[in-house]
Amino acid sequence: MIMKKLLYLLMLLPLAMLGGCHDDDDIPDVNVSISLSDVVVDGNVIYTVKDTPLKITSISVQGVGSRALVTSVAYYWDGVRIGWNPIAPFSATIAGALVPEGNHVLGISMEVAQEGKALGFCATTYNVKAVENEDALPEGTEPGPATITYTGSPE
Repeated sequence: MIMKKLLYLLMLLPLAMLGGCHDDDDIPDVNVSISLSDVVVDGNVIYTVKDTPLKITSISVQGVGSRALVTSVAYYWDGVRIGWNPIAPFSATIAGALVPEGNHVLGISMEVAQEGKALGFCATTYNVKAVENEDALPEGTEPGPATITYTGSPE
């Protein structure tokens, strides 16, 4: 009797494996825009003046093919989670006391929802360099608004 049940269970095993197959075509396909103020973006580095608050003014997504939105955003500074915002435009300010002169890492993670797609997750990090004063910024630049944009799906 036990052998007969075991045989039936073994016959069902291939069917269980088929249920685990997944089509990756349902990941969100979006363009992400992150806007900051009072910074200089030069290449892959965000420059700011030391002891000046770093302000993320907005985070948004635009769906490719269908509507999309960000549901919440978490912020990390030098590897430590410092905030979470579930309300658009998902702004955040990193206090000037956390921005001494030197190199830092800003991390941003967000959940993304798009019509007809599975719930997605996006995470990125930025190198941030806090300089002594505005004279130490890249030549010919001054702090102001900047937007960083990522285009399309990660395929």
